[in-house]
Amino acid sequence: MFSSLCTPCHGVDGKGHGPIVIEYKTPPVDLTVLSQNNHGRFPEAHVIHVLEFGADVPSHTSVEMPVWGPKLGKINQKDPNDKELRIHSLSHYLETIQVR
Repeated sequence: MFSSLCTPCHGVDGKGHGPIVIEYKTPPVDLTVLSQNNHGRFPEAHVIHVLEFGADVPSHTSVEMPVWGPKLGKINQKDPNDKELRIHSLSHYLETIQVR
């Protein structure tokens, strides 16, 4: 999921150097320093909120990160827990790429 949803903006390494960043005023957030920027703790609740509802980020041309919650919820509509599982899986992956 990270490759298809996040890599275009945040890059393969999550550092904000994806192939479409030339369209932004400033690069997207470096996803590898979320913990470092949060006093050494991964901000899981914030990450889940952003994945579910989007973010008000001025670097994006529309000032909003895509809202992935509704899109992830449409992948497997037969399982109501599927969206939450996907969001938590993405959050967990982001936690694994944090700079130590």
